[in-house]
Amino acid sequence: MMKNYACGVRFVLLLVVLLSSNAQNAATETSNRDDITAVKSKMEALKTDLETKMIQINANATEEIRLARVEAKEAIARAESNANERVETAERNALLSRQNAEDEMALAKKRSEDAIAAIRNEADL
Repeated sequence: MMKNYACGVRFVLLLVVLLSSNAQNAATETSNRDDITAVKSKMEALKTDLETKMIQINANATEEIRLARVEAKEAIARAESNANERVETAERNALLSRQNAEDEMALAKKRSEDAIAAIRNEADL
C-alpha cells in the first residue's frame, strides 16, 4: 500500500509540476502577446508620426516653392522695370544729344554767317 501511496504522491507531484509549467507557459505566452501588441502599437504610433511629419515637410516644401516663385516673379518685374528705366534714360540722353548737336550746328551756322558778313563788310569798305 505504501508503494501505491508513493506512486500516487509522485503522480500528484508530477501533475502539479506539469500544471505549474503549463500555467507558466501560458503566462509567458500572454506576456509575449502583450509585448507584441505593445510593439505593434508603438510601430503604428511611429508610422502615424512619420506620416504627419512627411505631410508637414511636404507642406513646408510647397510653401518654399511658392515663395521662391513669388520672389522670382518680383525679381523679373524689378529687372524689367530697371531695363525700361535704362531705355527711357538712353532715349532722353539721345534726344538731348541730338538737341545739343542741332544747337551747335545752328551756332556754327550763325558764326559762319557772321564771319561771311564781316568779310563782306570789310570788302565793301
